[in-house]
Amino acid sequence: MNETFTALSVSDLWFVLYGALGTIALTAVSLAAGTVLAIIAGVGRASDKAYVAVPLGVLADVVRSVPVIIQMILANSVLSLSGLKTPPFVTGIIVLSLYMMAYGGELVRGGIQSVPLPTRKAARSLGMSLVQDFVYVTFPIGFRTILPSSVGLVGGLIKDTSLAAVLGYIELLRTSQILINRTQEPLLILTGVGVAYFALCFPLTAWVDHFEGKIRR
Repeated sequence: MNETFTALSVSDLWFVLYGALGTIALTAVSLAAGTVLAIIAGVGRASDKAYVAVPLGVLADVVRSVPVIIQMILANSVLSLSGLKTPPFVTGIIVLSLYMMAYGGELVRGGIQSVPLPTRKAARSLGMSLVQDFVYVTFPIGFRTILPSSVGLVGGLIKDTSLAAVLGYIELLRTSQILINRTQEPLLILTGVGVAYFALCFPLTAWVDHFEGKIRR
């Protein structure tokens, strides 16, 4: 047991922290960019204009059908062949933002379509513009509908950041692989990484549960 703990040094713990910060950074930027894209895609998918809804639907189907790890490799290859030397962090953001757009866009579309049409017509009859209708009526009502599913989507995003390791990006899981190769202590290190992922995901779930409780009161 003593050999297990002496195999890891303080510098190794800092290395794991560096990987965790890499995971947080990749998640935060991808979430921000992906959320904007998801709202745009969701509104477009809910549109009655086929020339807007159909292409967005095809793009969402493609992104959802191809595994994220393959998208990472393809995006890296295409960017390299085009002469763009993008760092792994940027490539990871591009792929994960499209991932958020594909899945989040469908959630937004479902949230918009969950709002009864008479409610939206009533808002417009009161003189609200299309934007005001979305901001003050459709979005608040639809947000309650999609909130639980959104938590699962964000949790999946946090875990899918580990796939950026194929690009050479140093995140939480990649740091664990490096330490396992050096220390030969997979059980200890992977347990610690599992706890770290739990620490990242659980507060989000707890906050949403608390927020939902306040909404329902």
